[in-house]
Amino acid sequence: MLDIDWFKKYNDYHGHPRGDVLLKQLVSLLRFNTRPFDKTYRYGGKEFAILLLDTDKKVAAMVAQRLRDTVWREKFEGAEVSQPENRVTVSIGVASYPEDSRNATELIASADSALYQAKKTGRNRIWVFNQ
Repeated sequence: MLDIDWFKKYNDYHGHPRGDVLLKQLVSLLRFNTRPFDKTYRYGGKEFAILLLDTDKKVAAMVAQRLRDTVWREKFEGAEVSQPENRVTVSIGVASYPEDSRNATELIASADSALYQAKKTGRNRIWVFNQ
């Protein structure tokens, strides 16, 4: 699970049309930096679920770190004036099936729990479930 940090600040400062542009740019970035058969879904307003097929938790954590770093380096118009770190950042929670869950509902809950920990411990980081 991936969540855009401080997205409300971005929308409040720049307006929802520019926020939509940011979301589209982020989705393109995520899709470009995952394999063609991996799946990226918008899960909520500013949250995304990324399914990395046939990937263990250790590799998933490395992919999550690479995605976080890629977003950090990306230029998002207006971030330098509206975001706390002068750039768009993301927090990511990593969980694995069947290690952390018995079904899709539990997998989402585990990844969401890890995402909450990433947010709680400072944002712009990844958290692996049961780390």
